[in-house]
Amino acid sequence: MKFTQKRIILNVVEARHPESVPSYDLQKRQTPWGWLGTSADRTARRLAEEGKLVRTLVKQPSGNSLVHYSLPTEELAIPKYSDEGKNAHTSLTEGLNSGKLVQTSFSSELGSTMR
Repeated sequence: MKFTQKRIILNVVEARHPESVPSYDLQKRQTPWGWLGTSADRTARRLAEEGKLVRTLVKQPSGNSLVHYSLPTEELAIPKYSDEGKNAHTSLTEGLNSGKLVQTSFSSELGSTMR
């Protein structure tokens, strides 16, 4: 089954939950669910406007701020539409937890939430 760009973005953000996902991790990336192109960050912004993601500014130690995306609530469960998607989700989550995949996070304060 081929996933839409919206579905791929939601799957990536759910797989990294409770960590937030920087917008640059949603551009030009191959994921277990498919390719995210150069416009994926704009799609993520639209998902935030629709209330499906939360868009937050995260301040870096350098003083710059980056946009990060996360799930809006703990209760949000994004369904997988095939066993292949479930397996990809499990593989990505296990990879992140084992340290085999690089997971980007910042230890600085969260800024204001933008919608």
